[in-house]
Amino acid sequence: MAEAALEGMPITQASRARRRIQGIDAGRFIMAFLVVTLHSLPRGGSAASIIGMMCRCAVPFFLIASGYLQNSPERFPAEVLTKPLSRLFPIYLFWMIVYYAVAYVSGVRPVHLDVRDLISGGTAFHLWFLPALGVALVLVPAGVLVIGSRATGLACAALAAAAIAFSTYHDVLHLPGAARRGGLMVAPLLVFIGHWLARHKIAAALPAAAALALTGFAVMLGEELWISHRLGVPLDDHDFSIGTFAYGAGVFLFARALPVGAGVSRLASLGTHALGIYVTHVLFVWALAAAFPSTSVTALLWHTSTAFAGALLLTVVLRNVPYLKRTVA
Repeated sequence: MAEAALEGMPITQASRARRRIQGIDAGRFIMAFLVVTLHSLPRGGSAASIIGMMCRCAVPFFLIASGYLQNSPERFPAEVLTKPLSRLFPIYLFWMIVYYAVAYVSGVRPVHLDVRDLISGGTAFHLWFLPALGVALVLVPAGVLVIGSRATGLACAALAAAAIAFSTYHDVLHLPGAARRGGLMVAPLLVFIGHWLARHKIAAALPAAAALALTGFAVMLGEELWISHRLGVPLDDHDFSIGTFAYGAGVFLFARALPVGAGVSRLASLGTHALGIYVTHVLFVWALAAAFPSTSVTALLWHTSTAFAGALLLTVVLRNVPYLKRTVA
C-alpha cells in the first residue's frame, strides 16, 4: 500500500530507511494483483479454493508491512491515536459512498447496511481492511507503550485466536450463531508481527523465507482439508487460519530479502499504486462478472488481468486529480 496510508505515524530517519526497501514496495504491487485474483474467483470448486488459498498471503502481507514501516514512538503523543484513523477514515468513507452508489444505481449487488457494516464494508466487502488497519495501527503502538511489547503480543494473539475460532473453526467447534469474518480482530496480531520484525531487526535469506511461506501454506491447506473432511463439506478457503500467519510472514520476509535489480525496481515504482488498486478494483470485478459471467480458467485470467489493469489506470488518473488523489494514496 502507499506509504502514507500504511504508516499513520510521524516519520523518523529509521522509518524512512525501512521504507526504501524496494522488495517491500515490489511485494505490494504483486500482492495487489493477488487480491484482484482472489476477488475474481468463482465460488465453489476445489481448484478455485486452492487458488484462493494461494492468494491469502496478500492481506497479511499488507498488515505486516504496515507494522514494519510504522514508526515506534518513545512516548504517547496524541498522534498515536489520531493519525492512523484520520488518515484512513476519509478514504474508507469516500469509497463506501462510491460503492453503495454504484450498487444502488446499477443493481449489480444488493444494497444493505446495518451497524456492523459500518466497519466491515457491507456491500463494499473488501473495504473492511481500512478500519481494521486503522484500529490495529492504534492498538499496537499504544499497547506497547502502556503494557509493553510482550503483553501486547499476547493480547493480539488472544484476539486473533478468538477471531479464528468464531470464523474458520466456528462449525468445527459447534459455536453458537453464525460464523464471522474476524478481520478486525486478526489485524492487530499481523501488525504486531511487522512491528516485532522491525524492532528486532529480523531478516531472512530468500531460501529461509520461502521455506517459512511454504510451511505456512502447507499448514493452511492441511487445516482446510481437515475442516472439509471433519464437516463433510467441499473444500473451501477461509479469510484467515493458523497457517495464514506463517504464510504471510514468510512472503513478507521473502519480499524484504529480494535483491535490488531492474525488475524489482520497476515493480517497486508501481507499488505506490497498491492502495488505489485495492480500493478500486472491485468496481471492475463487479462490471466484468455482470457483463461476462463465466467460471472457466480462461475467463478468470481475463477478468483478473482486466480488472487489475482498469484499477491501476483509474488509480493513476485519480492520483493526478487534485481533491481526489488522497482517496488512493
